Amino acid sequence: MASTSGSPPTSHSHLPPHHRSNMEDEISQSSQEKWLADAKAAVAQQSFYLNRAIDEDNLRDVFKYSSALLGELRTSLLSPQKYYELYLSVSTTLLRQLEMFFEEQRGKGHTAAELYELFQHA
Repeated sequence: MASTSGSPPTSHSHLPPHHRSNMEDEISQSSQEKWLADAKAAVAQQSFYLNRAIDEDNLRDVFKYSSALLGELRTSLLSPQKYYELYLSVSTTLLRQLEMFFEEQRGKGHTAAELYELFQHA
């Protein structure tokens, strides 16, 4: 007898509905973990380059890699919980690294207006 539920069959259509839901949740959870791991790896890579730019006192690259870190937050693939984990990773990295960097820049006589102008052109 053909199904009249109106939903397309899944690869697990032979399973009872409660088993299908659990398997789909596991697949989704697995995908979420992979996407989060990939995003965190990209954050670590951008963080490495950001640190190098800070060490080299390269303002343009500091802004470029900071922007790239923020770009990792532009995703719709993650669940709210996984997105929050990514958000914490990015924000913690940026706050820690940039706070020290801007303190050093102010100590070198750079004004906030100068840094703003550089950021606009980065």
